[in-house]
Amino acid sequence: MKRVLFSVTALLAGCASLGQKDMSTDADRATFLATLPAEDRETFELYFWALEVDPEPIKDRFGSCLNDRIDSATGEEPAAIAEEALDECFPIVDPLIRGTAMRVSALATGVTAADMRYWSEHQVREQRAELLADLTKRIENNRAGVGRY
Repeated sequence: MKRVLFSVTALLAGCASLGQKDMSTDADRATFLATLPAEDRETFELYFWALEVDPEPIKDRFGSCLNDRIDSATGEEPAAIAEEALDECFPIVDPLIRGTAMRVSALATGVTAADMRYWSEHQVREQRAELLADLTKRIENNRAGVGRY
């Protein structure tokens, strides 16, 4: 889990260091968004949200949710516990991962809303798979008495 959250943080830091900025005023944003079809408007609204959101409370809520689900689980296979925890907790961090991925893809010249959606969906699948493997390993280590990493 730490690796996944670190990846999200690194993506955010990389975007910030490259000087990615949002539109200058709410009016500029509203004018721009009004010109877009609904699906593209939703994409750019998430993109703008990701430019401004403080990721720490989201990551904290996500981590707490996972810890609560994993710590209270008993008797199941580690992979099943991890999958169940992700099913319940992943929606907390999903918009952050998608928005962050959009910020990265938006650095490319000529990127479209469809490109941003594709990249964000790819990143969500990748992050979820990595997180599932990490959580399963964590549960296995806890059961073996190794403790958390």
